[in-house]
Amino acid sequence: MATNTNKKAAGAINTNGADFPTTAAQGKEFATLGARAALAGITLHSLDNDYEKTVCIASPWAMTRELADIGAIEIWLDRVTGGST
Repeated sequence: MATNTNKKAAGAINTNGADFPTTAAQGKEFATLGARAALAGITLHSLDNDYEKTVCIASPWAMTRELADIGAIEIWLDRVTGGST
């Protein structure tokens, strides 16, 4: 019996969207931002919005925020966490 070994880790982020990283270096930057967010108690989810565009949804506490690209994620995280780490 074959088992599926391609399972994502809990909290893994899909980075295959057009405005999100596709190269290894960009993927590392996106993963770093995800880790910064996690340290601040924020979850990041990548998904398609109503217009079939991939966006990131940040969920701090009981609120959500749609962010369009890596730059927007970084700027927003700087604002809510008091600067880059």
